[in-house]
Amino acid sequence: MSTFDSMLKAIEGAGYHPKESGGIQAELKAYASGLDPIEAAADALLESLFIETADDAGLYRFESIMSPEKPNTTLEVRREMLLHRGSITPNDLSPAVLQEHLPAAGVRGTLSEQLPNGAVTVTATELLGVTKEQALFLLDFYLPAHLEIELDTAAVTG
Repeated sequence: MSTFDSMLKAIEGAGYHPKESGGIQAELKAYASGLDPIEAAADALLESLFIETADDAGLYRFESIMSPEKPNTTLEVRREMLLHRGSITPNDLSPAVLQEHLPAAGVRGTLSEQLPNGAVTVTATELLGVTKEQALFLLDFYLPAHLEIELDTAAVTG
């Protein structure tokens, strides 16, 4: 509902029905012309407060807080990476959960444990706008494992 319609509805709800060509409606339209840009700015600010709805600038603000690396990829992939980064907890130490959070580091692929040395090998099938070096840094940064992490990018194409 537009600002004008909202104000008109409030006035009509109070029992007053101004004429379409009258001064009251003209004044409401003048108020609305000043309030509409403020409402649009407030809506844009509200959208930028959440990763799911943020535009490029909003995602950049989240990335500057949550990561030393800004990926060179689409908004959707950047959102996915940020959502994974924000959902990792200290309890996420099983291989299955660690694999689920690989996009936090800009990697799609599989994770396997190398016993007995205890290393974790990530076999990447896709790098999400990051280089191999950035991905390795981010894997070490985000995965809450105390084990050595090896990154195999032989299967990455492109």
